[in-house]
This record gives sequence, structure tokens and C-alpha cells, in this order.
Amino acid sequence: MNPCFSGRRLLASATLAWMVATAAHAAFFSWEEGVSGNFTDPQRWHGPDFPMHTRFPGAGDDASISRGPLTVTISGAQATRELVVSQPTFRILGSYTVTSLFSQGSPFTVTGDGRFQVTLWQMGSENIVDGGNAGITTLQPLGASPPSILAVRNGAQVRSESLDLSRGAFRAVVSGGGATWTHAAALPFCELVLRSNGRVEVPSTEGVFADVEGGGALLTVSGRFAGYGRVARGGRIESHEGLLAGQSMTLDGGAWAVRGLYVNQGVDLAIRNGGALSADTVQPGDFSSVTTIEGSGSRFEVGGLLRPLGGFQIRQGGRLSAGSFEMDLGGVLAEREGVVDVAGDLFANNGMNVLDGGVLRAGAVFLADDANRFGMLRVGGPESRAEIRGALAVGQSGEGELRVDRGGRVSSGTAGLGVFAGAKGRVSLDGARSQWIINPSSGGALLLGGGGFGEMSVVAGGRLQAAGAGQVILGRDAAAEGRLFVRGFGSAADFKPGSVIVGQRGRGWVELENGGELLADTLRLGMSPADNRILVNGEDAVLGVLNEAVVGDGGLGTLAWRGGAQGVVKRLAIGRASTADNRVTLDGAGTRVSGSGRMDVGEFEGRGTLELRNTAEALPAAGLSVGIYDRSRGTLLVEGGASLSTPGDVILGGGDASQATATIRQGGTLDALDFLVFARANGVATASLSESFAALFVARDFQVGFARGPAGPTRVVAGPDSLVQVGSTLRVGRNGRFHADGGRVVVGAANTPPPGVVRVGGGGLLTGSGLVQGVVEVLAGGRVSPGSSPGAITVQGSITFATGSRLEMDLAGTTPVIGYDVLHVTGAVALGGTLVLNFTEGFAPREGQTFGLLVCDGGIQGAVAAVEVAGLTPGFEYTLTADGLGRLTLRADNDGHSTTIPTLHITAATAVEVAISWAANGTWTLESAPSLAGAWSPVTQSPRRVADQFVVTLPASQSTAFFRLR
Repeated sequence: MNPCFSGRRLLASATLAWMVATAAHAAFFSWEEGVSGNFTDPQRWHGPDFPMHTRFPGAGDDASISRGPLTVTISGAQATRELVVSQPTFRILGSYTVTSLFSQGSPFTVTGDGRFQVTLWQMGSENIVDGGNAGITTLQPLGASPPSILAVRNGAQVRSESLDLSRGAFRAVVSGGGATWTHAAALPFCELVLRSNGRVEVPSTEGVFADVEGGGALLTVSGRFAGYGRVARGGRIESHEGLLAGQSMTLDGGAWAVRGLYVNQGVDLAIRNGGALSADTVQPGDFSSVTTIEGSGSRFEVGGLLRPLGGFQIRQGGRLSAGSFEMDLGGVLAEREGVVDVAGDLFANNGMNVLDGGVLRAGAVFLADDANRFGMLRVGGPESRAEIRGALAVGQSGEGELRVDRGGRVSSGTAGLGVFAGAKGRVSLDGARSQWIINPSSGGALLLGGGGFGEMSVVAGGRLQAAGAGQVILGRDAAAEGRLFVRGFGSAADFKPGSVIVGQRGRGWVELENGGELLADTLRLGMSPADNRILVNGEDAVLGVLNEAVVGDGGLGTLAWRGGAQGVVKRLAIGRASTADNRVTLDGAGTRVSGSGRMDVGEFEGRGTLELRNTAEALPAAGLSVGIYDRSRGTLLVEGGASLSTPGDVILGGGDASQATATIRQGGTLDALDFLVFARANGVATASLSESFAALFVARDFQVGFARGPAGPTRVVAGPDSLVQVGSTLRVGRNGRFHADGGRVVVGAANTPPPGVVRVGGGGLLTGSGLVQGVVEVLAGGRVSPGSSPGAITVQGSITFATGSRLEMDLAGTTPVIGYDVLHVTGAVALGGTLVLNFTEGFAPREGQTFGLLVCDGGIQGAVAAVEVAGLTPGFEYTLTADGLGRLTLRADNDGHSTTIPTLHITAATAVEVAISWAANGTWTLESAPSLAGAWSPVTQSPRRVADQFVVTLPASQSTAFFRLR
């Protein structure tokens, strides 16, 4: 026996030397090409030049087949201790056992349907098992680059127990119908190539490169597959666990099924063309990686928790699905019909992008659930959408951001921004058709600043909609802050039919600008003492509340409409059970707030202020109440041309210990059906009109003070240049004071009131045609002018004219009320001051004509201190008589001569004519001119008298001319 085999191992580097040294040894066998042997009969050997080869080596022999290629057919049961081969083909029909096999050539092929058993196989470059069965105890590759190859083909069944890589690298190539390599031990760093129907079965791998391609190609790993490679065109890997480590992995129409845990150790994974990876659980590795899922049917499926380290790119129909998803150090990009589908919760502490047709579906999404992390979700581009069945938290414990732009759409259940203390959440909805629909299954809807900070911006046509009933809360906890910005035409936050709470226990802030809209069923602004605000600013900005809006609901709230903003609020309450300075302001041209309900300023011991400025308008359909509740405090300010108009009543004061104030100034206007100013014994109610053109219009009744019972001080002051116009009745009750201090008071006809006081102070004017109920006091400088040139005032009560007061009577004819003013007093009259006889409309009395200026049912006391005559030339003489029947009569003792010119009136007589008329007083000539600077000439048509008017009818074409009387 050759001593080189005594150790039962053969060194690859000594192979050639050993062959030369043993060439003449009796146990050395060699077969040349074309020679075949029948191992069952050692005497039957055929072939030229081999006379000494009389038998096949036995079980105890060493042998070498050094030349080839040739085919050796083995039948029966054969065995060899040591065998060195170069390029032969062993066709095994029976069984052949080799203790140590050294295959130095390429290729070495084993074929046939017999059994081949090797204890140690030292492998050269290429070794083929083509059919049959092979059992190998140890595989020891000797090739390094390229590696030694074991090829298993065409139904061959190869079993091995260990792989010794101490002397070379190894590649297994398994292909053909039913070809299988089964390796009993863990498979270390090597290459596996599987082709159609080829199969490899191993307990585990470490650092293996697997190339699995073709239908039926299957790598089965009962434990962990740790490695990388390629699975294509129906190829498949099945493993209990998966660990990607190495260079890259591609599933190109192939599949990898991991029944347990999958970990990626920094290997880029590409899944395309219907490829698939499935696992029960995915945990992060130590290094980042990128997984690409591309093409229809391509998928990454995780039955349980997906917790990767690297990023995902899903596009063109690719799909990533998981039971739950924790994304801490990786990112996700889903685009162009790429889908991320999470059955349960998705926790994102990194970036996720759903763009240009990408889709995200999840049970719930939590952005930044870690206090020290940042989580972002962007949904952008047409057809991009995030469909979240449950909650969406933006900034759960850390800092989170949701961006929806370019027409992206998000739908979710309950949502929160800045949920826990210290968290921050920001959301932007940017662009037309960019939308977030919140459809909560329970009472909650949207939380902006739960325990931390939450901010939402809806701009450039974006839309936020809470589709189900629930609460939207800004600033829930004491340290929380929530902000909502809705800016730009078409931008909207639509929360109906839900309710909105701004500043529940923390701080809330809302800004609607330049077309932005917020719609809700109810609104609570300022439940906390923080600085809670809503600003509605700019043209077409709208705040709409279908039912009730409360500003200062136990806390502090400020609401402002400015610059043409609009409000539609069914019922508005300012300062409910809150002693803070709660305020609603309407400011600027075009600013308008209306509602079908009532406005209340100061409710339930609360404090509130309503301010209207700079031509803004408030239109509460059901009226206005200011400080009507016990211990409430209400303030109303209307100034700068602003107006408050209601077909209902306005009630000022009335609550026990309440304080109510209304100020109308600088052209402000208040227009109401009734205006009621009350104060109980412990309260105060004050209304004042001041500065230029402030006006109060009361269509029916104006009451100052209670009719009976204890009352507190109640005062109404009409200051300089102001106007109070009452359509029916002005009542001044107990402890009530009406002070016309430089303003005009116009009262229309009405019914009988209880007694009270109407005080006309210096510079004040009481005028109009109607009823004044109460005690009228005309102080020095105060003026009473009955009628509306002319007309009558009825005072149901008494009237006193103090020294320095003026009673101004207009006379334009001889018929009472129609031709001249009449003052009717049901009680007593105390005359004093000056009587002014103001002859107008060219009227001059004739001698003997009488005028009953004053009718007093309770008698006349005193006398006028002076009489002034206006509108007549000097020399008019008269007699003024106060008789016992309570009448004050003026008698003309001579003819008067008018210094006034009648007022011309131009009206349409027919479709083609106009009528010019004036009072039939005196002799006047009607003149016309084409312009004010043109030449005046008499109108040729003669006037005709109609009742107490002269009338001239002219063609409509002359209606553009100028006319005068001379």
C-alpha cells in the first residue's frame, strides 16, 4: 500500500508528485479513454496496453484514475479505500463505497441509478452527481477561486453530513426533476445554485449565497437561513428564520418564506416581478438596508411584527404587508401604486412617504411614539392615499409630522397631534384636493395638543373634514397647546356635525384667513384661563357654527372677525360663567356675522364684551342680550359706522347685581324691534350714543327702567349729533333716565306707557311723530320739535320746559299736524324757555288765521319766556293765548311775508312725464336751466293746484334739467 494514503487524507498540492512516484506500484490502476470495466468480475478488463490490470481495486486498496475522460460502469457492491480521479464518469448501477475520494480533474461525474457512498470527498473544480443516490460524510472542497463545485442533477439524491471549508471554497449546483441535496449540518459560507426542480435541504446556513431560479427550485432550511443571493422565476426558499447578511438579495419572481423571525443585517433586498418574502416577525439588524418591492404581485408579507432597521421602496403594484409595524431607524417610500398594508398598529419614528399613487393602509398610525424621536408621514400627489381604520397620532410622545399635499388623501378614525406631555405634532394640508377625513367610531375626533403641542395648517385649498360626530379639542391638558390655521380660498376645516373646543384646559388658537373656513355644530372657545383665541381675517374667511358658539366658557376666550370676514353662528354667547375678559370683535368693511338665534353677552355670572367697528355688521335674527343674568357683566360697543341689526329685541341689563353697558358712537348703528334697558336694585344698566351720527333705531318699543318693583340706576344718553328713533313708544320706568344730551330723539305713534322720565338735556333734541310715555324734562339748551316737518308728538304724561329750553314748532300751512306742528300732552305742561315759530315752505299767515300749537289735557302752568319768529319778514304781529282748556293758540294779527322758498319735489307722473310740485304758498315762478351754471328761464307751463300743492307736468326728457322757484 502506498504510504501516502496511510493517513487517509491526500494533500492537493502533492497530488502530481504522488502519482509519478507510484506509477509502477502494483496497486496503481489507470484506465484510458474508452475503457469500461465490470467490477463484479475482476478478470474481465478490456482495453489496450493494460495487461497488468487483472482486477478492480478492492476495499483495502488505493487506486488512481489519472487519465481520461473515460466511463467506468460499476455494478454490484464495490468498495475502495483511497481513490484519486481526474475526469472519469462513474456509472453506478449497484453500489460503490469509497473511504477517501480525491477528485482532482474536471469534471468528475457520478451517474446511474445506484448508490455512491463517500466518507471523505476532497473535491476538485467540478463534481457531478447525475441521477442515483450519493451519501457523503464530509465534503472538503479544494478549489478557492473558482470554488469547488458539487452539481446534483436530474433526480439525483445527495446526502452529506459536514462541509469542511478549511482548504477551499464550495458551490453546490442542484437542478433537474427531483434533484436533491440534503446536508445534515449547518451550512457555512458557500454558494448554492438551484435551478428548475432542484432542491436543497439544510438545517441552517451561515453566510451562504443562494441563487434559486425556476419553477420547483426549492431551498429548505429547517433553522435559520443566514446569507444573501437571488431567487427568481418561481424559485423558492423556505426557512424557519431568516437573516440577510452579505451583499444583496433579489427576489425576482421568486419567493422566500420565513416561518419565524426575519432580520436584515444591512443587505439591500429587491423584490420584483411577482417576487415575495413572507415572515412571521421582522426585527432590526445592526446595519441599515434598503428593501425595494416593485411590480404587480411583488410583496413583502409579515404575519406579526415588522420592525426593520432599513428603508422600504414600494412601487408599481408592489406590496408591503404586516400584522403590525414599528419603524424606528428606517424609512418607507410607497409610490406609483405601491401599497403598505398594516393590519394592526404602525409606529413610525422615522420618515414614511406615500407619493404619486402610493397607498398606505393601517389599523392605526402613531408618529413618534418615542419621546426622543421624530416620525413623519407624507401623502402627496394624485391618487396617493393613507387609509387608517383607527387612530392617527402625529407626535405621540416625540415630534411627529403629517404632510398631505398635491391632492393626497388621508382618512382615519380618532386623531391626535402632540398627544402626551412634551410631544409635538404638526399637520399640513396643502393644495386643492389635499384632504384628511376623520371618521371616529366613538365620541372623540381630533385632538390638537393633548398633553403637548399640536399644530395644523390647511392652506391653498386643502380640506380637513370630521365626517362623524365627535369632539375636536385644541389644548386638552393644562400644559398643552393646540393651533389650527386655515388659509386661502377653498381651504376648509369642516367639523360638522361635531363640536369644537378651543382651549379645554390648555391653550387653543385658531386663525382663518383669506377664504379659509371652519364649520362646526357647536363651538367652545376658552374653557381654560389661558389666552385662547380665534381670528377670522380677510375676505371670504368664514366661521360657521350650526348651533351654539360660546366664547369664554368658564375660562378666557377672544374671537375676532376682521377685514371682510364672515360668520354664520346660530347662537353666540360671550362670557359664560367666566370672570375673564371675554371678547368678540367685528372689525372692517364687509365683515359680517349673522345667525338665526340670539347673541348673549355675559351669561351665568360671566363677563363678556361685543365690539363692532369700522362698518362691520352683526345680524342676530333672534335678538341680543347684554348682562341679563344675575351677577353677569356685559358690554356692547358699536362704533365707526358699524351696525348691529336684529328683527328681535335688544335687552340691556336686568340681572340681579348685573352690570350692562351699551355704547354707540362715531356713526355706529343699532337697529332692533324693541330696546329694553333694565337694572335691578343691585345692578346698573347704561346705554349711550355719542359722537358723529351714532344712531339707535327701535322699530317698536324703547323702554328704560322697570315698570314696577325695585330698580337700580338705568340711564340712556343720546349725545351730540346722535339719533334715537323709536317707531312706537319710548317708555321711561322706575329709576330710569333718558337724557338727550345733544342728540335727536324721534318717536313714532304708540300706546299708553307707565310713567317715567325723558330728559332732554342741553343740545339734545326730541323730535318726530309719535308717542312719548313718561315725565318729559326739557333742560336748558334742550329742544323739542314735534313732527317731521310738520307733525305731532303726544306725551303721555307731563312735560316741563326749563329756562333756556326751546319748543320749536314748524308752520307750513293752516291744517293741524299736516300744515303745522302740534304738541299733545295728556298731563300737565309747565311752560318756560323759548317758543320758536318756524315758518317754512314759503308759508306766510294771513291776518286772523289761528294755530293750536299745544293741547294739554292736564292744564298749562307758567308761560313761555320768549318767542322767536323765523321764516317771515320783520313786522309780523301775533297773539299767543293759553286758555283754561289747556290750549296754547297762535293768532296772526296781520299778514306775514315769507322769506323761505318752498321745497321742490320731482316725481314720475307717467312713463313719459315727470311732475314738479311745491307747497301752495305765495306767488312763485318756476324756472329751469340746463346746468347750474347755465341761463335760467321761466317754465312756460302754468302750475295747477292739487290740494295744498302747485303741480307742473313736463316731458320726462326734461327731468335732467335743474329747477328753482323765484
